[in-house]
Amino acid sequence: MLVANALKMIEPGVISYLLRVQEKAGSYAGSFLSAQAWHPPTRDWNAGSAHHYTAAALGGLALYRAGARDGRVRQQEAGVRALEWLVAQQLPTGGFPEIVNNDLMARWTNKRLGVTVLETTPAGQCVAEALTGAIRLGWEADEKTLACLGALGSWQLSLAVEDGSGRFPYHDGAAIELPSVNSRAAHTLAAVASVLSKEGWRFYTERTLKEELIALQTEYNLGVLEQTDETRPPPEPGEARRAARRAMLRTMDLQDENGMFPYWADESVKPDRKRTVGYTAEICRNFLSIAELLDLVEPELRRMNACLRRAAGFLDGCVRKDGSINWRFESTTAKHRTWVYLAVAEVLLRVDPHRHADTIERLMVYCCKKLYDYDRGLLSVTDTPEAPVYECAPLQARMLLSMLDMKIA
Repeated sequence: MLVANALKMIEPGVISYLLRVQEKAGSYAGSFLSAQAWHPPTRDWNAGSAHHYTAAALGGLALYRAGARDGRVRQQEAGVRALEWLVAQQLPTGGFPEIVNNDLMARWTNKRLGVTVLETTPAGQCVAEALTGAIRLGWEADEKTLACLGALGSWQLSLAVEDGSGRFPYHDGAAIELPSVNSRAAHTLAAVASVLSKEGWRFYTERTLKEELIALQTEYNLGVLEQTDETRPPPEPGEARRAARRAMLRTMDLQDENGMFPYWADESVKPDRKRTVGYTAEICRNFLSIAELLDLVEPELRRMNACLRRAAGFLDGCVRKDGSINWRFESTTAKHRTWVYLAVAEVLLRVDPHRHADTIERLMVYCCKKLYDYDRGLLSVTDTPEAPVYECAPLQARMLLSMLDMKIA
C-alpha cells in the first residue's frame, strides 16, 4: 500500500513536467549529462540545448503508457509526437547516435579500422523499447516506423561478434565487453522481433545507402561503410530471437557469485570500476522485459529466475536501513542517481515482492521524504542534498517508467 501511495504522489508531477517541457515537434531540448552523451567529466544539465534522443524515447514511451492506462488522449498524443520525431532522426545505417552539446553526434573510434563510428547499442535500445512498447499498447505505427524498426534491428544484428558467443559491442569496433550492453542488444532484438513479422522486415530491403549517408561518410570519416547501392539482406525475426537468446545467456554467464553483474566483463579492465548497483538493476529490467518478449523454454526460464533471485539478493543488500543506497557498491556514473532507487525497487518488487517487502518500503520512504520536492512535484534526479537537480527530462522519464512497471507488478 505504501508503494501505491508513493507512486500516486510522485507520478502526476513527472507527467506534468514531461508535458510542459516538450517542444511542439515532440522533442526535448537539453537537460542531460554532456561531454560525451551521458558520460563525465562535464555535467551540464542544459547541455547546450541539445535534443537528446534518449529524452524523446523514454519521455514518449512514458507519456504514451500513462495515457493509455488512464485513457488520457492528450498524454498519448504527446507520446506519439515524441516517437514520430524520434523515427525521423534515424541514421541511414539504421542505428541511432548519442547526442552531446549543441546537437552534435558523439563520435567513437573503431581503432581496428581507424574510422569514426556514430551509432551505439544503448541509443538503439532506448528507441527500440519506446517504439515497440507503444505498438504493443495499441499504437498504430505507420510504415515509416516499422521500416525504422526493421533497419534498427538489422543494424543491431550486424554488430554481433561473429564467434556465436552472444557478445555485442557498445559501438562498432569497441573491444571491451560490457554485460549491460549485451543485455541491451538482446532487448532490442527481442523487442523488434516481437512486433515485426517476416514480411514486416521486408521494409528494410527497400533501404539503400542514400546521399546523406555518403555525406556522413565524408564528414565523419565513416570508412567502415562502402559507397554502394546494395543493401544488407534483411534478417528474419527468428534470427533476431536466436541472437537475443545468445546475448541473454552470455550476460548471465558474467554474473558474479554475489549476484552482481559487473560493469566490465574482463576483471583486468579497470578493476576499480567493476562494482555497480545501477547497471545490475538495469540488466535485471532488461531480462524481465526479454522474458515477456521471447518464448523461453523451461530450462532458460529456470536459469533466468535463479539469476534474477541472486541479483535481487545483491540489490537488497545495497540498501541501508534508512532506505538510502550504499554507494560503495557503485563505481560507475550511476552513483548518486535517483533512477537507481526506482530501478532497484522495481526489480525487487517484480522478482520477489514478499521477500523484499521491507527493503522496497524503505527505498520508497527515503525517496518521498528525502528526494521529493513538494513544490515542484518532482524527485531530484540525484541524491546529493547540497546540489539537487530536477529539470532533467530523460532521467525523470526513466524513473516514471520504473514507477509504471511497479504499478503493474
